[in-house]
Amino acid sequence: MFRYLYFVCLTLIYERVTAQDNPLSVEFCPESMVLDLPEDANTLAVTWNVPIVNHTLGETVMVSSNHMPGDSFPAGEVTVEYQYVDQIQPKFKINCTFDITVQDVTDPVLGCLERYDVTALSNYGTFDWQTAIEATDNSGQVAVSSSHDVLFRYPLDDTLVNLTAVDPSGNEASCQFVVSVSLINNPLSVEFCPESMVLDLPEDANTLAVTWNVPIVNHTLGETVIVSSNHMPGDSFPAGEVTVEYQYVDQIQPKFKINCTFDITVQDVTDPVLGCLERYDVTALSNYGTFDWQTAIEATDNSGQVAVSSSHDVLFRYPLDDTLVNLTAVDPSGNEASCQFVVSVSLINNPLSVEFCPESMVLDLPEDANTLAVTWNVPIVNHTLGRTVIVSSNHMPGDSFPAGEVTVEYQYVDQIQPKFKINCTFDITVQDVTGPVLGCLERYDVTALSNYGTFDWQTAIEATDNSGQVAVSSSHDVLFRYPLDDTPVNLTAVDPSGNEASCQFVVSVSLIIALPFLIAIAAVILLVILVICCCLCSCCCRPCRGEETGGQEDSVGMDQLSKGTEKASKSFGDSEPSQVQNTNFTSGGENPQMATGPTAPPLHAGVTNQGMENDEYMYVIGDENPATNPLYIPETQAVDGARSLPYTPHPSSQSSPIQAAAITNYENHSLMWSSLPTPVDRFDAINKPPVASPRENTDHTIIY
Repeated sequence: MFRYLYFVCLTLIYERVTAQDNPLSVEFCPESMVLDLPEDANTLAVTWNVPIVNHTLGETVMVSSNHMPGDSFPAGEVTVEYQYVDQIQPKFKINCTFDITVQDVTDPVLGCLERYDVTALSNYGTFDWQTAIEATDNSGQVAVSSSHDVLFRYPLDDTLVNLTAVDPSGNEASCQFVVSVSLINNPLSVEFCPESMVLDLPEDANTLAVTWNVPIVNHTLGETVIVSSNHMPGDSFPAGEVTVEYQYVDQIQPKFKINCTFDITVQDVTDPVLGCLERYDVTALSNYGTFDWQTAIEATDNSGQVAVSSSHDVLFRYPLDDTLVNLTAVDPSGNEASCQFVVSVSLINNPLSVEFCPESMVLDLPEDANTLAVTWNVPIVNHTLGRTVIVSSNHMPGDSFPAGEVTVEYQYVDQIQPKFKINCTFDITVQDVTGPVLGCLERYDVTALSNYGTFDWQTAIEATDNSGQVAVSSSHDVLFRYPLDDTPVNLTAVDPSGNEASCQFVVSVSLIIALPFLIAIAAVILLVILVICCCLCSCCCRPCRGEETGGQEDSVGMDQLSKGTEKASKSFGDSEPSQVQNTNFTSGGENPQMATGPTAPPLHAGVTNQGMENDEYMYVIGDENPATNPLYIPETQAVDGARSLPYTPHPSSQSSPIQAAAITNYENHSLMWSSLPTPVDRFDAINKPPVASPRENTDHTIIY
């Protein structure tokens, strides 16, 4: 969609900005040029600077041309054209044209002899000057005209002939010769029979390709002549002498024949090449050593054949110390080369030696890998006695190495006498020079319910390294409690090679009010409103209650609480442990009634008693710590006879003391509770149904 809108907008710009103007322009369009064709070529390679096209809107321009710089042009005139077209709106285009004129100013070459002798068996002879002359031109095309037709019958004696050669550009060349006709007995004759030749063989070849002009045979009667030859121009000849023979025979009358012979001598003038060192050190386990000079020296010759002789036989046993040896190399042509060297024999203890043991190397580990494939040239082991050597190595070329230093060891052992051994060792040190990659944001926002928040940076950042191992340390512990506002934190990542990367960010802690806490506050406010309403109701209806009850008392726990505002405090005795219950009570002697109604929200619960007598009580249960028991009411803040009553729980409950309060003279009231001390599994006041149990006929007991 965006690409489409882009092209639409671009089209509108074209229509508004370039409605009358062409956005294309050309700079440096070449001028027309006139050039001369070389004397030895029929085309000319022409080059020029490519024109530069400009587009006022910077759009892509399609370029086409019928010729490119460096193209070859024959004689004549050619128009070179460059065409530039706007890729988006092809109606915008511009051309650059110029002419290249190549002139052929070289005359043809017309070669002819001054005189041509023709023999005839009658008073007239024929002469085909087309086969006798040579006409060439750099254009490759030349037309030759003659003052005498090719079929002209020349009379005896001399006839002057004029030739003219013209090339396609009109350049001319002329030639004049005499055709001399005489009577003969043999109608065959040979012209341009080659002379014998002596040639040198090249230094780097054993044959020489030799060429010559083929002899020309003439037949005065124009009959067909059979030609045979033992060699052709371009044949290769080795060193030596060869006779080349051409034989011409009249096809109709074989008695008429003629020959052309000449010698080709190829001389090998190049000496052999004999290479040897000045000294060869030989080790021996006794007083004599052997040395095969045939494998130590190099003898070559351009002929491909060379014989080498020595002052000492190949099997010669060289004594200790130095022995002078002379070699001579001879090729088939007798060319010689000599070489002189010393064979030095010495006693040795170990016949093994190692060449080209690699040097220790230090290499860098790639950025994206934890190992590096390393290669090296395998050392070469030598055995002076030519025995088999057992080779072992702890690493091979191409093995992969992690960061660190490794010693590569090659061990060579004489298979027959294992006491002879030699080692080659070198170190490969792979350096990890790539630092870890440590990624973190500039800022992390954290919310808290108090003045401190926590932030586990280990789950927020990303640390990687080509070694696959990276340790990250922080300026602040993972369990650090961050205060409100911003705290800068610095991280450092270190890989096993000690390469480091650092990262800095800010942990910003802000205070929030949790939803459960808001619900708790709302519940407390609702409870306060209910208490106030109950107090008002009690004040208004107390006289009525006094008359109806007649001052009777109800039992609460093990104490009797009288109607009115009397309070009591007593341990709840040895009632069996149970969960804290919601319980409504009737007057003494009657079984307690189960309260009905909805379950209260967390920390607080309550049901409204309906249809109860005037001697109903409300009990508040919890500890005395206002921070953990929102329902605790200090005595100084008691309203209408409500206060806390301490009592001791059953020993098996293993809990802290729980507070109970009794409020009298309420027509409609609720039993409420809060979270109770541990163990929690004994005080699930939210999910368990309320249960009450009487203690004798006159007591009421809260079981927890």
